[in-house]
Amino acid sequence: MSLTGFEKRYIHLPVSTEEDFLIRKILMTHDPDGRQLDAQQLLHAVKNIIHRASPVSEADCHQENVAVWDADAIGLHDSLGYTIFKISHEVLSRCFEGGDIHTKTMSLFDMLGKFRWDAKVVLVVAAFFTNYGVLQLQVQLQSRNPLAALVALLRQVPSDVSGFRAQFKAFTLLVKTVMELTEVIIEFESLPLQKELLEYKVISAAKSKIYLGSYWIFRSSLACFSFIADLRTRKQDQVHVLSLHLPLFYCSFPHVNDYMVIAYTSHVTCVMYNHCQHADSFFRNSNSITIAAWTMRNLVYKLSALYCDLREQVKMCHQQIDSRLYEKLPNLFNQIHVDNQEKLKMLIASGDNFPLMDCLSKEKHSISELKNKVVILLISKPELLPIEKIFLLVHQTYDHPHQEKIGGSYVVLWVPLSSSHGWSHADKISFQFLSGSLPFWSLKQPGLLNSAVVNFIIQEWNFKEEAMMVVLDTNGMITNSNAMDMIWIWGAKAFPFSISREKELWEVEKWTLQLMIDGIDPLLTKWIEEGKNFCIFGSGNADWIRNFSSKIKEVSNTELQLEVIYVGWRSPTEKLQSILRIIEQENLCTYLTFTKIRFFWLRLESMKSLTSRQENNDDDMSKEILGLLEVDDSDDGWVLIGTGSLPGLIKLQGQKVTEFFDLFPFWAENLGTMGIVGAIKSALEPTLSTGPCDHAEILAFNEGLLKGPVFCAVCKRLKEKYVLYKCDATE
Repeated sequence: MSLTGFEKRYIHLPVSTEEDFLIRKILMTHDPDGRQLDAQQLLHAVKNIIHRASPVSEADCHQENVAVWDADAIGLHDSLGYTIFKISHEVLSRCFEGGDIHTKTMSLFDMLGKFRWDAKVVLVVAAFFTNYGVLQLQVQLQSRNPLAALVALLRQVPSDVSGFRAQFKAFTLLVKTVMELTEVIIEFESLPLQKELLEYKVISAAKSKIYLGSYWIFRSSLACFSFIADLRTRKQDQVHVLSLHLPLFYCSFPHVNDYMVIAYTSHVTCVMYNHCQHADSFFRNSNSITIAAWTMRNLVYKLSALYCDLREQVKMCHQQIDSRLYEKLPNLFNQIHVDNQEKLKMLIASGDNFPLMDCLSKEKHSISELKNKVVILLISKPELLPIEKIFLLVHQTYDHPHQEKIGGSYVVLWVPLSSSHGWSHADKISFQFLSGSLPFWSLKQPGLLNSAVVNFIIQEWNFKEEAMMVVLDTNGMITNSNAMDMIWIWGAKAFPFSISREKELWEVEKWTLQLMIDGIDPLLTKWIEEGKNFCIFGSGNADWIRNFSSKIKEVSNTELQLEVIYVGWRSPTEKLQSILRIIEQENLCTYLTFTKIRFFWLRLESMKSLTSRQENNDDDMSKEILGLLEVDDSDDGWVLIGTGSLPGLIKLQGQKVTEFFDLFPFWAENLGTMGIVGAIKSALEPTLSTGPCDHAEILAFNEGLLKGPVFCAVCKRLKEKYVLYKCDATE
């Protein structure tokens, strides 16, 4: 038997009460084999059946349907629907057999021995309400649907059940109590980290109530099945006769186990006798129905007591888990582990064995599938980001050309957090919409994320409404507290997205054209790989753009090969749309689309943020380029010129642009030896000294970093390159 340690110990404890004896018998039937069932989702479907079992308003008819058959059902030998059908058929057949109700109840435990406790109860409840839902369909439709009327006739469904008001009242109350107890059992079984965070005595008290609660849910379901079966054996005249019942007076007989019988006043008896051809038959039918009703009421009292006790136990469990989890999380992420499993289990804190899902395929995943992967926790509000930023984020993480090289080495796991204490309807709508569109993984039920985890993320990781990307390496260590900037800039190329990788990329690509525009557009990427000269510019002045485009075409018609791209300004508006239309209609130059212009400036903002975290971030080039973020559409144009992946850019603005064109004959002569950036600098920034200069710089060598010319920061003249070998031996 695959029992837990607690269940094995319980079986070997001495029997002290009848309840202990019953629990031992129940546990002897329990032999779970790893079958998984999404009990929460199935219970939600049952609630919908209950809601719709009575006549509903037109507005209610448009309520969301639950995709019951998408519920997790792993390890079942039959489909979920067939499993429910088998239980329903088994129970119904036993309703017409002899034998006591306790024996029938225990037979259900034998049938469901392979399932977990939450699956046992929800399957029995679902089996009953599937049957009850069919009955209600026939009752409600037979008066206006010929097919329903014929089926109801064959199934002997009464056309009018108004005569069973008292019985249905007891039945409704029992159904409500069964659902409450079932819900709290499922809630306990889905509690996360029970073994790790709960005291043994707390688990013990709750488990005992669950075993007893399961028994009485089974027994109550059998009573409900019997009541429904009994309805179908009643003739219509008996139904109408029973409708004459006045308020009932109950008296108990202790020697009758769990049953009560009815006593009528003589007046009521006389009235009923006048409507019956056979008084004996009437009383026989009347008593059996009434006994069923009183049995259901007795079950309500039993279940209510169990519910109250278990509700308190579950509340205590929640409090203990929350407090201990919040204490454990900060220390946990400072510890070194062999993999990321324990940290992810604590962070996701779910009792579900498959708490994750692939947003696109809706395939469910376990935490163990993240083992040996870099995990990027995308933490955000349910609406995530503005829609254009979402497209760009997808492009940078999953559509990026570098993605093919690293395959499935990392997973972006979306962890949406509500900005309020609970998930609003708008939050749920946002999550459902986006989770069906993103190529990321996500929490399957983010609204159930433990409050201790939410507080930890907010307080320890400083989540403040803006989306952030926390990177965990394969050992679960935090290697980057927010990789959002580096992903905007480099995308999948930044793998494994650590702070050290960020510094490495920044040193290699600092202020190159490749850094600024690579990945935005496939054509630009191709030009960069070919080592072409680029001129990117921006302005909100249509006349300035026309004048600049005309002059740059004249320059480009010579031996100079220069690709010119318009990139607008930081805050795109309707005015930008108008400028783009002018450029297209007049064929002025190449330009980025409106969305790609947003992407360009978003990356530049990320570069500003990234630069602030780097050492030596106050160089003139950083100030020059990041100063573009302050330029608006009312200013004159600006120009950035560079060559592919080679280091070095030159920024021109205002009078410098005019000088650039005026001095073209002078700097064009040096293109072959100095490159375009060096040639323009030599013409626009004359040497500061004509005498000797011995200023030297030692630069760390990186492949491809020192291909272009380097100019002296003191005299502005071209430097000579030497190779320096240094030994760092310490012993």
